[in-house]
Order: sequence, then C-alpha cells, then structure tokens
Amino acid sequence: MSAVAEAVRFDPDQHRYYRGLQELVSVTKVIRETWPVKPSWDGVDQAVIDNARERGVEVDQLFTGWINGTLRSIPAGTREDAVERFLELRKWWLATHGDAQVSAQVILADDEIAGQVDVLGGFIYDLKNTAQIETTYSMQLGAYADLHEKQFGKLPSGLGVIHVTQAKDKPVKVRLVEFDVMIAVNEWRLLRQFWQMVRRKTK
Repeated sequence: MSAVAEAVRFDPDQHRYYRGLQELVSVTKVIRETWPVKPSWDGVDQAVIDNARERGVEVDQLFTGWINGTLRSIPAGTREDAVERFLELRKWWLATHGDAQVSAQVILADDEIAGQVDVLGGFIYDLKNTAQIETTYSMQLGAYADLHEKQFGKLPSGLGVIHVTQAKDKPVKVRLVEFDVMIAVNEWRLLRQFWQMVRRKTK
C-alpha cells in the first residue's frame, strides 16, 4: 500500500480522516453536501433509522472482522438480527467469493478526500444493510474507484454493493448489485467538481 494511504488515520467516533494535522473530507460528506435527491429514509421516524444503523454497524463489524481473520467468535451482546444477517452473508460469500484474496476496511485517499472501502480485492465492494439501493451508492463506489486509481495507478476490475436486506417475516436476502466502473467514476468526478465549485463560491 502507498505511503499516502498509510499516513491517513480514521477517527471512527467522529467519522473523520486525517493526514497529520490536515483533515481530509470524507466521500460521504461530499455526496451529502452536494447531491440534491433525498434518501429513501427521509421522513422516517428517527428511532427506526437509529435502530437500522446500529444493526448495520454490527453486521459490518462481524463481516469485516471475519474477512480480515480477526473474528474468533460472535461477541457477547451482539444483536440476534445482526447475527442472522451475518451468517447469511458469510454463507453467500463462501458460495460466491470463497477463494478471493481480499482485505476489509481499507482507507483510500488523495490530497483532499478519503474513504474507507468495506471489501477490497481486484474489485471494490461496499456492504449495505438497507431496505433499498440508493442513488448515491454508485457515486460512492465511483469515488472509491477514483481514489484507488490515484493510489495504485489503476481502476478496480469491478464495483458492487453487497445488499443485505430482510422484509418483515421473511428470510434474509443477500445479493450483489454491480455498477459499471467508468460510469460510476465519471458520476463521482462530475459531483466532485460541482462540490469544489460550490466551496469556492461560498467561501
């Protein structure tokens, strides 16, 4: 991994990235500040959103710990619904990508922006525990691909969202939603240019 990536640290409590004393802007912040379309959960009761976020965090921690080989057992106190989703996710991964050499929670960054990739191999995957696929997901993955090219000199071979969802009283479903690499990268680059223009004009 490049020295640029190694120099970047992530503060999980504040969800902020730093290189030395310089704060880098997160990919999600750029999208949130620029993309005008409201997410599907806009207007949903905050308690419902918080519950879904907590569950998603636990699933993500279980899966990435398992991918990185640090998960020895399910931690005591883990939510049952998070465990159920993780077990289905692990089964799906073993059936579809069991021999893939990958790392989890990898930071990608340039001199201004940073993001953290859930799964990085020759491809980039982001794990989403959401009811729907949001319009911003392709741009988020496009950002990761763009940062990957800046760090490693090449674009990833593929981009996708690992979508884990469960309708009421239904079994957990896991699927891979793929995006065209160049379309996603170009969407991100256009969004980033607009974000930079807004920042210049509002200083």
